Amino acid sequence: MDVSREVEKLERLARKVGGRFKLSVLVQKRLKQLQRRELGVVAPDLKKLMLDVCNEVDDGKIDLVTEEVYRESLRGALARSEELKKE
Repeated sequence: MDVSREVEKLERLARKVGGRFKLSVLVQKRLKQLQRRELGVVAPDLKKLMLDVCNEVDDGKIDLVTEEVYRESLRGALARSEELKKE
């Protein structure tokens, strides 16, 4: 792959998520998540994982959320879980 195209893609992804720092955090979190999932199976191909994560960002499949949004989603999941236990 052409280096200039890779740089352009990373710049576009950074703009999409709100900056280089946010892109870095998002990619790191997703890579950790994927590596934990594959732990013990096979040593992960980090370059492939990185490309997969960048493609997920590009496709809008993953995004960073604020702490408030995250906590609210946890509260909702807990409430649904409690409702299921009652049934």
